[in-house]
Formats: sequence, structure tokens, C-alpha cells
Amino acid sequence: MDVALRLHFVAQGQPIGFPTGPDARRLRVRTTWDPRVAWQVTGIVSRTWKGENDIDEPFVPGNPVPDVSKLEGVVETTDEATGVLRWWPASGVDLALSLGVVRTQNANHVTGDDRTGVQGSIAFRLLR
Repeated sequence: MDVALRLHFVAQGQPIGFPTGPDARRLRVRTTWDPRVAWQVTGIVSRTWKGENDIDEPFVPGNPVPDVSKLEGVVETTDEATGVLRWWPASGVDLALSLGVVRTQNANHVTGDDRTGVQGSIAFRLLR
């Protein structure tokens, strides 16, 4: 499994823009259901498209305006689906289990480089 966090807009260690960077689009849907007082079920699905343009390719006034409706070069597409089961009783215990699948097409902007991975986590917090 290959996981990478890319922060393209960073100044003095602080993010100054979107984590997907320039030349990117993201569609994300999140839904949550509380079947009981102490239980919560969450589903998160997202798709991210990332072109090859990066922050090191600035727009220079006087140059022709690029077509912003199209992404540049080989487009990397990432689909993510995650389910979260959370138990949070009034006693202050917060336990969450998550499991998800990540599928990337044209990884690192290489045509045909497709990757699939599974990710999961267990989180436990005691709140007082």
C-alpha cells in the first residue's frame, strides 16, 4: 500500500491552500446515522482528480490564459470509501473503528499504474 500526503501550498510550515494543490478537483460525500444514543455509523466517499500542473508553474500576466476546465497531462484519479463505527456513551468513552478502500488510477501520473489498498484505524479516547 502506498500512502502519501502532499501539501503543495505551504509557507513556514503552515498550509496556505488546499491539500490537493493546484490543478485538482475533489468530490466528497459524508453521511452519518445515529441508530442509538451511544452509537454512530458514518460513511465517507470521495473522488479526487489531480493533473500534472504544480505550484512551481505560475501564471505570468501577459501569457495566454490556460483552459481551466481541463486538467493538465496524465490525470491521477483516486477513489476512497471509508466506513466508521463509533461508540460514544455518556460516560466519556469514545471508541471508533474505521475501515476503508483506496483505489488510484494513473498513480504518480503514469498511465496504467493502478493501485488498490485497504486502510483501517482504531481510536480510543477517554474524555473527562
